[in-house]
Amino acid sequence: MGEPNWRRLHPATVALEFLRVLGRLAWGIVIVVVITVTRRGAEGLDTLAILFGLFAVVTALVRFLTFKFAVHEGKLLVHSGLFTKNERTIPLDRIQHISASRDLLHRALGLVKLKVETASGTGAEADIDALAEADAVALTAELTGRPVEYASARPVWEREPDRAYRASVGSLVALGATGNRVLALVSSVVGFAFFLGAQDQVADQAMEWFDATDPRTLAVIGVAVLAVGWGASVVTTLVRFWDFTVRQQGTRLLMAYGLVNHQERAVELGRVQVVEARQSVGQRLLGLWGVGLHTAGGRMGDEEAGATGATTLAPAVWGPALEGTVGLAVPGYSESQLEWRRLPWSTVARSVHASLLVAVSIGAVGFSFLGPVGWALTPAILLVAGTSGWLRFRTFRFADAGEWVAVRSGWLGRRLAVLPVAKLQAVTVERSPAQKFWGLAGVGLAFAGGTMGEASSQVPDLALADALALAEDLYGRSTVLGALRTDGL
Repeated sequence: MGEPNWRRLHPATVALEFLRVLGRLAWGIVIVVVITVTRRGAEGLDTLAILFGLFAVVTALVRFLTFKFAVHEGKLLVHSGLFTKNERTIPLDRIQHISASRDLLHRALGLVKLKVETASGTGAEADIDALAEADAVALTAELTGRPVEYASARPVWEREPDRAYRASVGSLVALGATGNRVLALVSSVVGFAFFLGAQDQVADQAMEWFDATDPRTLAVIGVAVLAVGWGASVVTTLVRFWDFTVRQQGTRLLMAYGLVNHQERAVELGRVQVVEARQSVGQRLLGLWGVGLHTAGGRMGDEEAGATGATTLAPAVWGPALEGTVGLAVPGYSESQLEWRRLPWSTVARSVHASLLVAVSIGAVGFSFLGPVGWALTPAILLVAGTSGWLRFRTFRFADAGEWVAVRSGWLGRRLAVLPVAKLQAVTVERSPAQKFWGLAGVGLAFAGGTMGEASSQVPDLALADALALAEDLYGRSTVLGALRTDGL
């Protein structure tokens, strides 16, 4: 058996961690410096600088000296911590993804950060930050059992032949233009005012300025603020997804992108649980889609997540290219194979029925406060519920194409989810009291790596017999197709 061959991070990690600690302490340093200067002038600033510097140096050294890892007997062992010991054991056959990333500091020092993910759905099981690029490539190959090469190590002209997708500058500009950073800018100003304790003063001055300013000037300023917000959105989108490229390498998709923080990620096609495409209202007007992958090791909110909230396959795709982009992760996908099925009309009645008790209760409360006029709240709520059911009937579609199921929904923004039947972990038939009354049932589809929400993982209202037949058919096929796979989840 023998002892593990323990390895350490690159020595330059000390400098990286030193700067990172100072960055985390930035606000605290600013507050302490402001208080010190206000009370004592510049006296004592040199002492503060030494104390903060020593703290950062000690923290960086402790992390470097206590973090070690090894690959031993088919497992990745990661040990860290001085007072609180953290020891992780990750079987190599449970590893779903290994992603590489570099921010400006990593790139300046020639380092790479590796994140190792399993099917737990709780984020990275191990952060190995940081290694020299050659060591990172060797470790990734050792963990995956196959040769690895980072896209950034190859000249652009050598990457062209196996390129399957590349985000154009125009599509990224359009993606950025469909968002706006105005709220983020305003929130930053308001938050800074609260931090200084000057929110009342700022509010009073803002009101005085609004009263004293000509309406036309206010309109011009408003347009300028919106323009700045759109500009900020476009710039941040370009920086984040710059040169987003997808390459095919056997049964893997290799994604590389980022102007400042460079990200590289490999996704095994056998690990893909769901492919999801989304459009916001603005993107729908432009005919633009964002496509993402939900995998057994991924979860909502990953730092690699893009416009769809999943691991980004393509941040911006024009409508005609959507079928081919989805087909990268779902071989054989073809929209021509889809025979879309509607929900029954009774889904509208079910929506109204489900809201009846709430509507009557709110109407009774309204009557107690407003008199007879308060009862008007009841039909208003029922009207909203009926409208919601009608929109669901009009926009929700699902199709069964044998090896995968497609679900489409949304009346303002739109969502398309393609779900491989072989990846189904469970199929459920659910019935609420209102559904029982109308003879309906919902069919829930569960996949590894977390849930996605009703619109893309559930067929909400089918006739009971149809729901039971669909659930039984999907379960039977998932059992057969899943048994034929040799790639794990």
